[in-house]
Amino acid sequence: MRKYIIGFILGVILATCAQVYSFRVYTPPSLTDLSDTNQLANLNNYLEKLYYLVNGKFNLDSTDTIPTWTAENGDLLVYKSGVTKRLYIYIGDAWGYIDFDG
Repeated sequence: MRKYIIGFILGVILATCAQVYSFRVYTPPSLTDLSDTNQLANLNNYLEKLYYLVNGKFNLDSTDTIPTWTAENGDLLVYKSGVTKRLYIYIGDAWGYIDFDG
């Protein structure tokens, strides 16, 4: 039952974050000459990231150290150290987390 409640809370948080554009899209690269292969590669990388974001594929950063740095409100981070697994969320100018069992 506890996992269902945590899943529901996480779903609500993620749905809310998506509505306020928490999943940020990078600023498009400046392109002046598409015959330059480097600029064309930059455009392809940007469009690929945008495609994955729009279609629901989004990877969170992961770490094995507890976050203490200042982030932007709404940032998410996966933490795993040993058997401890947590989802850290930066809300209200502070890090909070949800523990996961198993």
